[in-house]
Amino acid sequence: MKNVKIACIGDSLTRGYGVSERDCWVSLLNDETPHHWLNLGVNGESSGEILQRLQRSVSACQPQRAILLCGVNDFIFSINDEKTALSHIKQMTRLLSDHQISAFVGIPPQVIPSMARKAWVEGTDYDKVNQRILSYKDLLTEYCEKQGLPVLDFFALFSSHLKRESPEDLYTDGLHPTALGHRLICEMIKERLLPLL
Repeated sequence: MKNVKIACIGDSLTRGYGVSERDCWVSLLNDETPHHWLNLGVNGESSGEILQRLQRSVSACQPQRAILLCGVNDFIFSINDEKTALSHIKQMTRLLSDHQISAFVGIPPQVIPSMARKAWVEGTDYDKVNQRILSYKDLLTEYCEKQGLPVLDFFALFSSHLKRESPEDLYTDGLHPTALGHRLICEMIKERLLPLL
């Protein structure tokens, strides 16, 4: 299918916090594919806030597909636990389905505690955040398998590259990807998602 409109829905990982707009994975996909990728990422939002935003605007941009990537802010700011974040993803995928929009679910990458503690909120237990992301990954994977929803496992992607690249190569601040990190996300989406369009 040509010229598909894909809504990329999420938080700062989608918005491209910490890199130039041209280096964000959504911009890269717009430059390198024939499709129209909408950047609907908002810095700092939790999964609940993203759900509310989606409920208000799902029909406005009229995409045929959507990528959902969120949840880490829930754990960083202790807003929601993993099961609540999952329930928000479930509601989002059902809402999209009701509007005949096919969903792809992204699993967020882990954080780098040593970097995040230097750059971000004091008092946040980033090791615990990683434990929650890992638990959330398992819940998301199980749900998507049962529902037949395609998964984009950015957690596994970054874990693999951290075996041969330094954290500073992949993260600007322990939470957000560098330009290289965005390039890796872009390439995974091109490999896994484009054949399904």
